[in-house]
Amino acid sequence: MLWRVFFSSAISTLTLGFFASLQAGTPITLSSAAVLKFGDLQQVDSPVTDLFIALILGVASGCLGAGFIDVNSRLGILRKKYVDTKVKKVCETMFFSFMTASLFFWISASSADCLKEDESGSFDEYYRFTC
Repeated sequence: MLWRVFFSSAISTLTLGFFASLQAGTPITLSSAAVLKFGDLQQVDSPVTDLFIALILGVASGCLGAGFIDVNSRLGILRKKYVDTKVKKVCETMFFSFMTASLFFWISASSADCLKEDESGSFDEYYRFTC
């Protein structure tokens, strides 16, 4: 599994670098230097409290990850017990696909980040359907 993830990450990085080189009109190279560009980073002094906040975020993320693995393991046991036919597997997949799509739709629909119309009466970048 680890090698599959590494291999797919390497292939996607090389593919992205290849197409970025084609788009920029530069010679095609196998380096990933064209993939990530963060611009000029400025030296900023960080207070010591940032370290404690980072530690708290790390501990919270670790606990959430452990909880996710525990719930996923328990659901795997239940799935093996109750989802035993091909029809049930297809129905389960359709249910989770529908629920995931619905959740992301309603989360984006419930946000209130509407843009104001400019003087020309058009929207430059995007338009929200609920505005």
